[in-house]
Amino acid sequence: MAEIKKEFFDNCVFKEKGYLSYDEFFALPEGKEHIQKRMDYLMQFKKKGKLLDVGCAFGYYLKEASKNFEVYGIDVSDYAIKKAKTIVGCNENHLIASSAEKLLFENDFFDVIMIIHSIEHIKEYKKVLKECNRVLKKDGILFLDLPTNLFEFPHFLNPTKKSVFQINKFLRKIGLQHKIQFGFDKTHVSCPFPWTVASGKYLKPFFEIKEIKPKKKFKQFFSAGFSIIAKPIK
Repeated sequence: MAEIKKEFFDNCVFKEKGYLSYDEFFALPEGKEHIQKRMDYLMQFKKKGKLLDVGCAFGYYLKEASKNFEVYGIDVSDYAIKKAKTIVGCNENHLIASSAEKLLFENDFFDVIMIIHSIEHIKEYKKVLKECNRVLKKDGILFLDLPTNLFEFPHFLNPTKKSVFQINKFLRKIGLQHKIQFGFDKTHVSCPFPWTVASGKYLKPFFEIKEIKPKKKFKQFFSAGFSIIAKPIK
């Protein structure tokens, strides 16, 4: 995966008629709520231990998680990791600029791995899931959170040829009325179908779903994000 530079974080969150920077979004009440809701959900399944955030960006989730966990973070962006070291407040050696395709940790090291709005950026997602399986304890959990209102385009559509018209045409063809009215982020490359992830097929053979939220029919996921708690298959 290519290095994600400062420009990505300067214009990465769509809000109404324009884009906000990563910092701007998480300074808003809804950004803080976004973090808190996910941490509250995670705490239903694990309350302590070692936690790794894959694609940790500036570390806002890690900062909240550090209240209960010993936290670690990796991100492919060296720029993001440098920012995270000023925000998280953990041992700076726990924050690493690295690809998730080869995790620099021992087997059975973590109690929790979370991948929040990051897996859709990763082309070699199977390698990442395999590595997550390796470094998770047998009774550990994978907390996976995905956006579904814009980014989960059909992976068989060529990213260089995608267009709003193409996507809307496809959605109508499969009976979905959700309409995209603006552009898309080309860094979202793996684009899993929400219902493929939710059925567990996307995670196999390395993980199986323990719980999914919200519990709706798969095609309704196009109007919201969803969270998955999965356990490693070992």
